[in-house]
Parts: sequence; C-alpha cells; structure tokens
Amino acid sequence: MVRRDDRHRPSPVMERFTISLETKLADAFDELMARRGYRNRSEAVRGLLRSGASTPGPRGRRRETMTA
Repeated sequence: MVRRDDRHRPSPVMERFTISLETKLADAFDELMARRGYRNRSEAVRGLLRSGASTPGPRGRRRETMTA
C-alpha cells in the first residue's frame, strides 16, 4: 500500500556494485540475512552498512556515520 505522501516523493537513486565472497562467507551472510528478516542481499547490505557505520572501529575510534 502506497501512502498518499509517498506518491510524490522521488525514488532514491541506487548505485550497483559487485563484491566477491568465499562460499562459506556467502553462506554465513545468507543465514544472517534470514535471521534478521531481510528479503534479499541488497537490503541486508544496506541495513548492515547503516547500522555498522556508527559502531566503534579499530582502536575504539568512531566510524563515520552514513545517512541515506
């Protein structure tokens, strides 16, 4: 169902990129994706990037926060 407010908003522009993963890592990612309720890998990557970008990085430094 489309809300009235959403009909006039432009869709966000998406950029496609490709990554290569070892089979075991890809399988683990798919399991994580299913546990967290993502419908596809693209949603999962976007969600993980958004949430992980504001967690402490190496040596306790804060990573940059990404917004979309």
